[in-house]
Amino acid sequence: MENSHRYSAPIVAHDKHDVVMRALPSTGGGGNTIRTLSILAPASENAASSRKDLTLSKEVPKVAAFKSAAKTSKETHSDRWTLTRFAREHYGPALQKTSVKVCAAVVFVALLVASVWGMLKVTDGLDLMDIVPRGTSEYRFLTAQSKYFGFYNMFAVTQGNFEYPTNQRLLYEYHSAFTRVDKIIKDDNGGLPDFWLSYFRDWLVGLQKAFDKDWRDGCINQERWFQNASDEGILAYKLLVQTGHVDNPIDKSLVTQIRLVDAEGLVHPKAFYNYLSAWVSNDALAYSASQSSLRPEPRQWFHDAQDVELKIPKSQPLVYAQMPFYLNNLGGTKQITEVIEEVRFICRKFEDRGLPNFPTGIPFTFWEQYLGLRFYMTLALLSVLAATFLVVAVLLVNPWAATIVVAFLAIMVIELFGFMGFVGIRLSAVPAVVLIVTVGIGMEFVGHVCLGFLTSLGSRDQRMGMAIEHMFAPVVHGAVSTLLGVLMLAFSQFDFIVKYFFCVLFALMLIGLLNGLLLFPVALSLLGPTSEVVPNKDRNRIETPTPEPSPRKERSKGLRAAFGKRVHPRVNSDNSLTTITEEPPSWHSSHEIIVEPEVVVETTTYPPSPGFHGPPKHHRQSSNEDQDSDGISPLRGLSGITTKVTATTKVKVEVHTPLPGSVERDHIYRHSSRRNKEGSPSVRVAEMDGNSDSGGGR
Repeated sequence: MENSHRYSAPIVAHDKHDVVMRALPSTGGGGNTIRTLSILAPASENAASSRKDLTLSKEVPKVAAFKSAAKTSKETHSDRWTLTRFAREHYGPALQKTSVKVCAAVVFVALLVASVWGMLKVTDGLDLMDIVPRGTSEYRFLTAQSKYFGFYNMFAVTQGNFEYPTNQRLLYEYHSAFTRVDKIIKDDNGGLPDFWLSYFRDWLVGLQKAFDKDWRDGCINQERWFQNASDEGILAYKLLVQTGHVDNPIDKSLVTQIRLVDAEGLVHPKAFYNYLSAWVSNDALAYSASQSSLRPEPRQWFHDAQDVELKIPKSQPLVYAQMPFYLNNLGGTKQITEVIEEVRFICRKFEDRGLPNFPTGIPFTFWEQYLGLRFYMTLALLSVLAATFLVVAVLLVNPWAATIVVAFLAIMVIELFGFMGFVGIRLSAVPAVVLIVTVGIGMEFVGHVCLGFLTSLGSRDQRMGMAIEHMFAPVVHGAVSTLLGVLMLAFSQFDFIVKYFFCVLFALMLIGLLNGLLLFPVALSLLGPTSEVVPNKDRNRIETPTPEPSPRKERSKGLRAAFGKRVHPRVNSDNSLTTITEEPPSWHSSHEIIVEPEVVVETTTYPPSPGFHGPPKHHRQSSNEDQDSDGISPLRGLSGITTKVTATTKVKVEVHTPLPGSVERDHIYRHSSRRNKEGSPSVRVAEMDGNSDSGGGR
């Protein structure tokens, strides 16, 4: 007696698609073949957790049922602890609740208000002790210096394109203008220290006095000096005869016509650069004390009382000269920036009067950045956000989605800025760069969720849930990987690294997760843009496209001779895509499967045709040679009884069974696999051959 096994094909309704497995009888020879077709179709909400069995009258070995159950158990077990499962079954549905949305809105408003308040507490600056390790001698020195001294030097620099000999009065006014800066150290009379032009003038005044004395004593006359003349008197005589002209450099008549320094305290302008050469070379102590750093450097000329040569080389016009000042009691960034602003105001004022100048020094090198730091940082942030809006709007072809994304990126920057105010991080170039980078890093948290929302179907809540289901795990993985990358910074010996890099980047990861996985999805569920694709009929799914018809194949003459019957060629069916049909040439059996959230099955049995004895024997033997790799015995024969099973579904697949003994099974399998990869409703055909008993076709 031959054994028979009952075959049960499950219809499983998942959250997103239904898998329908159907055993179809083959038209092969003595060994029969079971063909299993799986149809993937979207399921409605009512069928999200339903599971139904469609039992057919074919019998399947227990081994196959055991393997199927073990595979299902293994898949369920592996999916149990994933982030995707958590997002699909717990987190996503929770976000769709009205109470959760209200709480998220309250958190959003409170966080935004707190962030704005924290922004107002952020101060500018970067102390030098922040960049050295604590507990070192350098740290203690910098701490004491900042607390008790706060001493810095600065220079006011005058540049070229300026006539120094004829604008000496403007230089004195420029120097005196710095008296109004409170932090500049002054002498006991409340005046400022002398600068290079003052030293230069005082030296010439001393020489003029020595010359006047020798003139009165008769040691010097208009033509020459005598041996009893002083060295200063002789040097003054040589300076007085200088004309400042290259063609006629000496004029002795000037001894009685001019003075080295006039009554207003101005150096004789025509021979100014001749006098300058003599002063730099013969009064080196005063020149060094002036810290003027004249450029180009004046020419060298050393005085010798025994040298009767009167010509003194003329120096090149000055293009750079500096005036030193000393600042005190500068304990913090705010005080230093106030001094910088006062000095800058004076420089701009004299710039307008024709004196090209600028300040320099340690305060301007390290602290002047804070004068325009907030402005340029804001400008950079606006530029980055504008560029992000354009890119997202072009790529997503959705300006409203780009607007929401950019708005949340700006909110993330505000929240990180507020966090800096709460933990005492001061604004400098380093935090400013991190704030600008926040726009790019924050895009990883909101961009993926927005894309998942746009490419989903259904209402806003449904699309938000699907976006969370697909993007929850990638967003969390990205945040964790970035956090692991910066975790090593937490163990640095420099407080600057820990405070300004690790703390800020760690806070950025938390803020990104909070916004990307909570606040942003809630905002999308309330204000999100429409989907990229809107179905015409059912908004929850897209209509299944019609598959391509199976290719026509010529039947072999050997088969025609074996059967002695006319081979009917394959014709494209006009039936709807709902039908799954097998049509042998010698008898007619069709199998239709239709899946809805509520499956309706209709079975119709036809009696055997008169004189039908099944397929030829030799063909039945050839089919027995095709064995399944799993060891499942195929059905050995089919009778003339035909059973038609009909169900209702929205996904429609049509399959035509070839003649007995044909070799089209591999082609159907490859064709269905290719359609699976292309995103069409999936059709999988598994061929199982064995030695089970043949029964009536049902």
